[in-house]
Amino acid sequence: MYSESLIEEFDRVVETNDSVIYLNYSCLEEFPREILDNVAYRHIRRVYAKRNLLKSLPKDIGLLNHLVELYLHSNELTELGEGIGRLANLQSLDVSNNRLTALPRSIGELLSLDRLILSNNSLRSLPAEIGRLQNLAVLEVMNNQLRSLPLEIGSCDHLSRLLLDRNQLQWLPLQLCDMKCLEELSVVANRLLALPFDLGDSSSLKRVYVDNNPYLHALPVGIYAQEIGFNGCGSANFLQDASLTHIPSVVIDHSESISKQMWLSPHLRRIGNQDNRFVPSLTELSLRSVYFHHKQAISTDDVPSSLYVSLTHPICLCHCCQRPIFHEAYPMVFEGQIRLYTLYRVTLCCSWKCVRLAALIVQLPLIYPNPTHLNWAVALVE
Repeated sequence: MYSESLIEEFDRVVETNDSVIYLNYSCLEEFPREILDNVAYRHIRRVYAKRNLLKSLPKDIGLLNHLVELYLHSNELTELGEGIGRLANLQSLDVSNNRLTALPRSIGELLSLDRLILSNNSLRSLPAEIGRLQNLAVLEVMNNQLRSLPLEIGSCDHLSRLLLDRNQLQWLPLQLCDMKCLEELSVVANRLLALPFDLGDSSSLKRVYVDNNPYLHALPVGIYAQEIGFNGCGSANFLQDASLTHIPSVVIDHSESISKQMWLSPHLRRIGNQDNRFVPSLTELSLRSVYFHHKQAISTDDVPSSLYVSLTHPICLCHCCQRPIFHEAYPMVFEGQIRLYTLYRVTLCCSWKCVRLAALIVQLPLIYPNPTHLNWAVALVE
């Protein structure tokens, strides 16, 4: 049963041929069947139904095939249902402040969607199908329980704002570095250990906010032209977590009182320094060679599927010679400043030779590896 005010609202929509219906603050426990069953309402383009008691959406919500905006802020939704994917013309979906723990795979069918607001739910992951949303410009997933992002998010070619504050993210996918329209990335108050090394090479990225990530001690060397938020980072010097023992890190003894553990990238399998000048493995050398000579023509038919992702997304390019790096590298950490506070900057080189030369190129105080082992590099250049 609907209140008289709702029935009057339905009648008004039909009489005026209006395309908007307001259901806000109506104590609704179910989406009104009257809207779905009556053909007279099928022309509706916008539905505003915030602050009700909705727990789910009807399976046939796709009957509203002219809908371009659906606003369901502050309900009790625990699921959206696969039917949401039938709203082919939907451009804006706001389901923030609900109780969602997952999204249906059919979310990838919303090919017209340009704004998706998912903040203040209990989402632990995003489906890979989100990469099909080619027109998506704004994605807000703040205050959820995300532990990772799908690699497919890099296929959202028009994404300009990605807001991920207050989740449980430790890493960001390398695919973010390839996004040509991404202007703002906010990952405040997560558990980030490192950022993608090539993130600063994006020509579109203007704002990066990573404040209050206690285990994040360093930013990639390339991030300096953007507006950076780094306050409250690096407050925890060491991370005791047995599940991360396979992730490479370097320990910085900057002074007698400062010792920090800096995490690198989960994709690295071996790192070198002045005491361990390893020769890259044949696998690493092969990947570098194939990428360098054929990177525009690599397909799944040419290489094993296990190597395809690595070949299409190297960790970064060597800071000195610009050759690709995949799983083996030499890390370098420099001390620098952004505005009024000191921070560390990290980069990778493909060989010990490039480490020596990069130490002169960066023109920042070298902290790792030990700079005393590089003194003779000056004489080499002179």
